Amino acid sequence: MADGPQDPQEELDNKQKEPDESSPDSSESPQPNNDSQPKGPGLIRWLKEDWLLKLGALFVILAVAWFISEAVSRNWVGPIVLLTIGLLFGLCVSVGGFWLMNHRTNQGAVLKVLGSLIIIATVAGAQFQEQFFDTEQVKGALFPPVVALGIMFLSLVATTVASVAYRVYWMSVVALVAGMYIPNVVTPNEGQIDVLLEFTYYLILVLGTLWTVFVTKWRSLTLIALILMGYRSFWYWVTQGLRRGEFPQGDEQGVLAIGFVLVLAFFITNTANIIQNRNERSVADLFSAGLNGLFLLGWVFAFLPGSWDSLALLAWAIVFVGGAVGIARRTNDILPVILYGAISVMLVGVATALQFDGPALKIALMLEVAAIVLASYPLVRNVKVTENLSLLFVIPFVLSLTHLFSEKWGESVWHGDFAVLAMFMVVLLLTGGDIKGLRASVASSEEEGEPMGNVLLILASLYFFALIWLVSHSIEALQDGFATGLSLVMYAISGLALYIFGDTKGVLGVRVYGAIIFAAVIARLLIVDVWDMSILPRIATFFFLGLVFIGVALVWKREHDSEPQKEKPEA
Repeated sequence: MADGPQDPQEELDNKQKEPDESSPDSSESPQPNNDSQPKGPGLIRWLKEDWLLKLGALFVILAVAWFISEAVSRNWVGPIVLLTIGLLFGLCVSVGGFWLMNHRTNQGAVLKVLGSLIIIATVAGAQFQEQFFDTEQVKGALFPPVVALGIMFLSLVATTVASVAYRVYWMSVVALVAGMYIPNVVTPNEGQIDVLLEFTYYLILVLGTLWTVFVTKWRSLTLIALILMGYRSFWYWVTQGLRRGEFPQGDEQGVLAIGFVLVLAFFITNTANIIQNRNERSVADLFSAGLNGLFLLGWVFAFLPGSWDSLALLAWAIVFVGGAVGIARRTNDILPVILYGAISVMLVGVATALQFDGPALKIALMLEVAAIVLASYPLVRNVKVTENLSLLFVIPFVLSLTHLFSEKWGESVWHGDFAVLAMFMVVLLLTGGDIKGLRASVASSEEEGEPMGNVLLILASLYFFALIWLVSHSIEALQDGFATGLSLVMYAISGLALYIFGDTKGVLGVRVYGAIIFAAVIARLLIVDVWDMSILPRIATFFFLGLVFIGVALVWKREHDSEPQKEKPEA
């Protein structure tokens, strides 16, 4: 550790550069140092390194921008001369910085970026002040807007290539951020936007960034590109009001295709990063996966015709399921698998919400979640993934709560609220039983943990108890306290049955759960209903429960007494 601070920065840069000039195997050695640059503390460290040079570069950029603005407004030189001087000056600084990177990587990188920014500032000044590149505003203009875009883009391409060659992470970040902004320079005013051309440029820029990620393993670049692309798309959706059927020159299908290619490119890159770096989880990969799903939703709702919404979302859900299966079979990390599965559920849920409403929507959602949970184990062969995916039942659970307090329960029994609650109870019962069976069949230390199947079964029983209460209180013949008495009788019998089952089978959890239910019913009977219930329902309830308790006690006691007698001869 003592050698690090004693080495000059130039020697560190040369060490990072040497593996790129040797064998491919040795090129991997500097990557951990470079990968550390994207982390939070890396920004502070980057600002401290050669801070004087970077401050000077900032001052030069400001001076160049002011000079261009002042020279144009005062007519010091002709616009063509000014444009030529700016481009040549930026090119010279850029070439000088590239040459210096061979000897002093960080210092040369600062000059290389400075030269690219001077070129961009020069073109921006010409565009905003003289509008050289805008043929719609100035007759006889020198170049069309695409040429201005091309000049600035080529300067950023050179910066990116230099960052890859010398493994300087922050250069790629600067190039990406500047690349996302320069279309504003080409089309500064509303009404000048060629949407298809601009999004084609964004596609090229993103693909170049993802190529950089593939070569350098700078996985956080994927997240940065996705955030910036999402911002640019959101800007169009909100600020420009570009939506379905509102595109100039009928570019809607082309823009939609570009959006889908972007989603697919991010998906492939992110999935490949997770698989290739299976032993090293990256938060950037997880955030990229989640944002990509939201990015897809935005594009579908903004640009896809309404009749194709659901089909497109279902198709993309299948794609994400395929990614989850691929990750599960090639890595041991279940978190990306769960995340991809959650994205698939989200897409399927949105597609379902577009086709259904009311109780049908709730039933469809719970069936879809159950199908995904039950199909997960045959696909990924991991009980943990199946159990974690069952947490998605939170969505239909929350949606079903409104049906517990519906006003229809006071009118009748057979209605949509009953269907939702009954279906959810059955789905939870079947899914919980299946997960319990999977856990019992897979006996390994890898599958240890809290059994999620028990949670689902308990939740199913609570829905069963709720249905007993709601149904009994909706029947006219069971009024004046008889509905409450019948509900409490069934609760007490259920709790007692669970307690006896857990006791005889040696299942502590079932016994405790049954005891809690039984104790709650007895407490309510003795504290609340003994005073509030009408006399006839009270007599019937207490008499029937008394008979049940006495009968169960006698039978249960006899079985307990007979067990030792059977065991003695065997001993």
